[in-house]
Amino acid sequence: MSGKTARLLRYSFLSTLHLLSMRRLSRTPEPNAVTDDIDDVNDYDRVMSTVMALPYALALNCIWRVRGNDQGRSALDLCCGPGFFTLLLEQKLAYRQVLGVDLSRNMIQAAGKNALAAGRQEQVRFQEGSVFDLSSLPDQSFDLVTFCNGAHQFDAIGDVVRVLEQAEQVVKPDGLIFVLDPVRQKTARLTEGYLRVAGEDYLRQGLPAFHRQFRESLYASWSPQELASAVPGSSRRRWVQILPNGLPTFQMLVGVPSSQDRTYLRPAPASTELRDVIPRHAVFDWTLLSTAFAMGSSRTVQVARD
Repeated sequence: MSGKTARLLRYSFLSTLHLLSMRRLSRTPEPNAVTDDIDDVNDYDRVMSTVMALPYALALNCIWRVRGNDQGRSALDLCCGPGFFTLLLEQKLAYRQVLGVDLSRNMIQAAGKNALAAGRQEQVRFQEGSVFDLSSLPDQSFDLVTFCNGAHQFDAIGDVVRVLEQAEQVVKPDGLIFVLDPVRQKTARLTEGYLRVAGEDYLRQGLPAFHRQFRESLYASWSPQELASAVPGSSRRRWVQILPNGLPTFQMLVGVPSSQDRTYLRPAPASTELRDVIPRHAVFDWTLLSTAFAMGSSRTVQVARD
């Protein structure tokens, strides 16, 4: 049996198990809300050579389709970590000025080095700070605010609400808010099964600290219903939640202007546009993930307005 066939069968088994399971797994918050340990940061700084690059490609694909033909002038990336996705916003989506914010000093230092190595230090800047307080940034000044792989870091869903309230404050009225985060599986069996399939790449590449972080994030993630409840009641946007078909590995939450009645305004970008984001050994995994989302569902979130 080939490696591709084996992976397909394992994902198919987990998808079937998901459909047959009831939600029994309660959430276990992250042991540390801020990733600042130097070993953790060093491992995280190498993830673009792993399958962790795939959700970034997924996010780029979604933002491209949702924002229409706007070429994008400015973007803010919350909980930016070592800055890889922040840099991709400038490199792949042509945002001319991009700012990444993270509370971890070590992450911000790593991000600055990555911007310098990419020759993008003028276009992409990084700032140490709390995403709970963006008062130092002008109101309604960003065309895009992203919040990727950060929601599960917080202790309570109310904390995620606070982050999205801050995002609402600094995004332009016709701008876009985009959230990407893992999905907490229904059971521990599903979680450990998914960890074995998706996490083996981190161990194979000698990233034990990131493998541990990945496992912790799976147990700390929000269910789709929980994450949808984080949309602020004060929001006047139309919010859409996007989930894949089969095993829900990641989820997206998109806040578009209330006047935008369609979620997607244009087709997906050509596959060649994302080719250099996806590691060569992970092309098959990307095919599975992108197909699952192409066949997935999107629903408008019913917001309890203040």
